[in-house]
Amino acid sequence: MHDEDGDRLSEAELLITVMLLIGAGQETTMAQLAKSVLLLSHHPDQWARLVAAPDLVPNAVEELLRVVALGHAGQPRMAREDVEFSGQTVEAGTTVFPVVNAANRDPAVFPDPDRFDVDRGEASRHLSFGRGVHFCLGAPLARMELQVALHALVTRMPGLRVAERDDELAWQPESLTRGLRRLLITW
Repeated sequence: MHDEDGDRLSEAELLITVMLLIGAGQETTMAQLAKSVLLLSHHPDQWARLVAAPDLVPNAVEELLRVVALGHAGQPRMAREDVEFSGQTVEAGTTVFPVVNAANRDPAVFPDPDRFDVDRGEASRHLSFGRGVHFCLGAPLARMELQVALHALVTRMPGLRVAERDDELAWQPESLTRGLRRLLITW
C-alpha cells in the first residue's frame, strides 16, 4: 500500500493505475503517430520540409498535435455556476463536452488555423493535452515518443509514402482515439 497524508491506495488500485497510464499512453501515442504520418502524406511539401530540416521535428509534433484530432471530443465538464458563453447561457449543473480540435483552430490564437505548417510559431499553444489541473500526466512522454518516432522516419525513411488510398484505410470506430487499425507504408 501507498500512504500519502492518510490516503491509502491498495496494491490492486496501484496496479490498475499503472496499467491505465501505460495503456492510455500506448494507444494514444500509437494512434497519434499513425494519423500524423497520414496527414503528412497529404502534405508532401511539409514532409519534404522535415526531411530537409529534421531539427523542425519538435515543432512539427506540436503542429501535428494541434491539427490531428486525437479523439471525438474532450472530457465532459459540468458547469458549477451559470456561465455566459458566446451569447448562450450554460446553466449550473449542465454537462458540456468541449471540442478540443475546435479550440486548436481558433483564429484568435492560430492565424490561418486550417493551414498545416510544421514551421508554425505558435503551434505549442494547442490544447490537445488539456490545461491546468486537467493537463495530461503523460504529455512529456507522448511528446518525446512522437519526436523520436517522427525523427527516425524522416531521417531513415525519407521516401516514406502511405501505401493505401484513404478509402482503403481501416479505422477503429470503437476506440476513444479513433485510431487506425493499420497504416500500410512503403519507402
